[in-house]
Amino acid sequence: MPKLGRNKPCPCGSGKKYKDCCLGKVPWPELIANNDPRGVLHMEVRGKNIAFLHTIAAILQLDKLPRGYQWRDVKRAVTPNAVRALHEAVVRLWPTERDLRRALHAQKDQPSALYIGTYNPDSLIRGVKRHNLYSDTILIVDPFQHPNTIRPEFNPIENPDLNIASTLAAIRIWWELAPWIEQGIVRIIRTPGDYDPALDMNSIESSRRRAEHPELRRLAKQESENWREHMPGFEEYHRLWEPDSYLEQKYREKNPNADPEEVQRFLRMINDRRLDHPFFPESVFRVRGKQFLTISSGTNFDMALLVAEETGAHLITDLNYRWKEIEVDRELVGARNRTWSSFAKAFDGLTLKFLDDVDMKDAVRIREEGRLEGMRGFFRRIWSKVDDDKAFLETNVDDLSAELLEKVAEAEQEWNSINIDLMKWAGPTAAATLAGGSAIGAGKGAWLAACAVGASNLAISAMKKRSFPAKYPASFFLGK
Repeated sequence: MPKLGRNKPCPCGSGKKYKDCCLGKVPWPELIANNDPRGVLHMEVRGKNIAFLHTIAAILQLDKLPRGYQWRDVKRAVTPNAVRALHEAVVRLWPTERDLRRALHAQKDQPSALYIGTYNPDSLIRGVKRHNLYSDTILIVDPFQHPNTIRPEFNPIENPDLNIASTLAAIRIWWELAPWIEQGIVRIIRTPGDYDPALDMNSIESSRRRAEHPELRRLAKQESENWREHMPGFEEYHRLWEPDSYLEQKYREKNPNADPEEVQRFLRMINDRRLDHPFFPESVFRVRGKQFLTISSGTNFDMALLVAEETGAHLITDLNYRWKEIEVDRELVGARNRTWSSFAKAFDGLTLKFLDDVDMKDAVRIREEGRLEGMRGFFRRIWSKVDDDKAFLETNVDDLSAELLEKVAEAEQEWNSINIDLMKWAGPTAAATLAGGSAIGAGKGAWLAACAVGASNLAISAMKKRSFPAKYPASFFLGK
């Protein structure tokens, strides 16, 4: 039986050491030695996600996670056999509703946000980058369909050759989110409806009844008219299915003076787009086969509420229709989540460059430095100045923007003031050294000069530098 070190990462995928997690509770050495499939019944959501990322790589015959490859390489490997194997892996990793609820319930001690919005990588990454600033984790419903709930004629295990496009779209989302998944910031989950068709249908019917609300009807019409802005690549997907002869004809009609070489360049460009498009299956196109393409927003609102109840998550989205659903049914959500959902709506609407510039390194840093709870408190305080009985008003975006910009400006002013004091008391060499936290490291001369002009004042300024991030959480957006 293999020895599992006490200080090794726990096999459940929690991110904790084995001794601080499953030691004495789960017989992991035995499960691993026997390659026991029951091991998945003890995995955290993150553990299942990491396992699936490795499964994607193995099934596609890539020697590492797919992000290390060009997208064309990934697409070539998505054969019907790969489609079947990937969906069989979904069933293995998420075998029962009981196991799902266990894994979801384990999330409850981590303040989370559940995303139910546009399922294209850009929208997902934007949501993750923003909302991870105050949420421990971002929960995203798996873009892979669970085969248990799909009729045989559409089922990816029964008819994998018809599901290559949908599988590509799902892999692309995992591919883009892989770094965030590995860090444990993003957790990809399933819903109870994957195991209970009646529950799933009831949630759909409930959402349909709510859709009769006049404002929801208006927004549904508006978003159906503007679907292109939410689904980049979908319109092009359909255009790329047109045969070259038809596209050449249309190009010549639009460009009657085009010479043969120009037309050939156009057709080569079309072929390149087929190869690079996120979910266009050029292998199927070559034989003019049929395809199913499933586009999702994760799950419907009622199913999202069930997941939110299991995980303690608040809901986030980038769709006006979804925000209105949250507002209409606001009383069904717990008090804490009501506050965060209304804040999230305003936060999602902010057009501030420093929010768009946040990346995964920033997300990891804020956690490693223990600043996440402080950021939550910071956002809670500034939101309390904006929030009222009509917390979903669009005007709150402007008010929140003004409050946040004021706090960032305040932090910047204090930072500059501290630097001026350091320059005043120590001069540029010692000031730069103290800003880094070590005066002696710059050399004896700088240190003695600093002492000569007033070590006590320098110590105060240096202490201000050290305490600055905790006192001014908005300094995070200054890179401090």
